[in-house]
Amino acid sequence: MAFGIRPAVSRTQLKMALSLLDKAGDLVYQIGGKRYLSGWLGFDSSRWQRHFGDRQREVRAWKRFFDPNSVLSSGFIQYNEGESE
Repeated sequence: MAFGIRPAVSRTQLKMALSLLDKAGDLVYQIGGKRYLSGWLGFDSSRWQRHFGDRQREVRAWKRFFDPNSVLSSGFIQYNEGESE
């Protein structure tokens, strides 16, 4: 099953809307689901770990191998944050 949440909000409501999207994403993980990795993510290192699970280390290695200059994320996606490898 898949569903999308695409809020159309004013800038004054953006902070609240992003907070609600975070909570919705957390609920998805609590019931064993996964997020579709597109659009706004707002992931920190613990959320990346939860998303990739046991394959987190492997995904980081692939990222370093296939995109060593971070061309594909250029800081937008920070799944290397807090990396201790």
